[in-house]
Amino acid sequence: MQRDLLPAFMAAKKTLAMMTGHVHSYERFARAGKALVVSGGGGGPRARLSTGKDRRHDDDLYKGPALRDFNFVVLTVDEKGIAVEVRGLPKGGTAFSAMDRFFLPFP
Repeated sequence: MQRDLLPAFMAAKKTLAMMTGHVHSYERFARAGKALVVSGGGGGPRARLSTGKDRRHDDDLYKGPALRDFNFVVLTVDEKGIAVEVRGLPKGGTAFSAMDRFFLPFP
């Protein structure tokens, strides 16, 4: 992913965001004016991420706990850009709630 896809995505002038999964958690980064979102909390065993000074990525914009809720991403497009809401469900919970929100303006 980082070797084969990320360089082309970062070089493209018309890309706003890359959405990926697999980590079984949630992370969000802003690099070179583009959003990178990892939403892998779809129901498998969740991965505990290091926090504080032990963080794997210092630029993770989501400051949530080490063990993040099950999650999915909702995108709403309008003429100005894309509103992003990440909905989370705690293990054993019965109701989803917003765990992150951000906006991607169109250039």
